[in-house]
Amino acid sequence: MEEKSPLVEGADLEAIYIGLDGLELIYGNDDNLAKAIRSAIPGAFDPHLGIADGKFPAYLAAQQCSSDNSKSLGS
Repeated sequence: MEEKSPLVEGADLEAIYIGLDGLELIYGNDDNLAKAIRSAIPGAFDPHLGIADGKFPAYLAAQQCSSDNSKSLGS
């Protein structure tokens, strides 16, 4: 994950938070960013991605999506 963003937080595999500030300039939109993040996650995992302006809303968004989609709240 640190290859996608220098701001990675999370000691366990339950939830990892990635700082997205400035990445819109590289990836253009949330869909492209989600694809880049998924490409960095080994296939054995079943990631649920949520994109929001804070950790808790991002966590809630991730809980509402399937592993093959991402959900954005407030971004």
